[in-house]
Amino acid sequence: MNISIRRSSSWNLFAVAALGSMLFVPAVSHALSINVASIATNAGDSGFQDSSFSDFESDSATSIINVGGSIADSLGASVSAQTRYAQYVWADNFSGSTTHTPTSDYRIILDVTSAGAGTVYDLEIDATRLGALTLYEDCCFSSTVFSSASIGAVTASVGGLIEGALGMSGLGINQSPLNLDINQASSLLLTGLTGNFQLVLDFAWTASAFSNNDEGAVRLGMESSVSGMTAGDYPGPGGRTLADDGHFVSVTANVTAVPEPSTALLVGLGLAGLATRRQAS
Repeated sequence: MNISIRRSSSWNLFAVAALGSMLFVPAVSHALSINVASIATNAGDSGFQDSSFSDFESDSATSIINVGGSIADSLGASVSAQTRYAQYVWADNFSGSTTHTPTSDYRIILDVTSAGAGTVYDLEIDATRLGALTLYEDCCFSSTVFSSASIGAVTASVGGLIEGALGMSGLGINQSPLNLDINQASSLLLTGLTGNFQLVLDFAWTASAFSNNDEGAVRLGMESSVSGMTAGDYPGPGGRTLADDGHFVSVTANVTAVPEPSTALLVGLGLAGLATRRQAS
């Protein structure tokens, strides 16, 4: 005796639905992350100095403004991190001349992690140096200001290699004008990156303040607590804001390409269509 089983159209629909549930699995959502691992001064940074007669002083500090974060690795998505190096330098000799020239030297390490195989991203590095060079006449000997202030050119390196695109030129004033704003910017774009990447950035420059009885100062987002110092105060000439000055570095990761849809998903689409056509016939 032959037994035949006839599958109903409802079974065919169920089979198509089951097939679809197996093949149309949502793609795993990968992520692109950027995080500041560390920021610290190097051994070459002069740090805090103060003479026994308090005729010069300098200091520096590093901080993280935005530690970073993660984004889905979708085309056009981006995530950023930002750091700040602050500094002040001043000289004010009441009975002679003094020159003080400390060195700024610090390092930023950022970790970039890409969980999506085949995801391509760029890293945009933007640096700004904001502050002021300021002189102040506080001596009775002459109406001429006998002081000066300068900030040297920035030397930048990426992964230990000098990178001119992130450099900045030096600035200086001597006797006049009494205040010169520091407003500089530089940028570098690293393209076509994949996988995990550690970005190591180093920045260095010198700053100098000279006093022959009058005051000279470099203001870069810090101020001295020494009373009687005027050139290095905030808001000071130009009405500057303490938190807005310093050497700022922003790094942005931009997703520029993502993997094509998986082959399994495309095959699934074809099989589901074939099953539907067979059911209709």
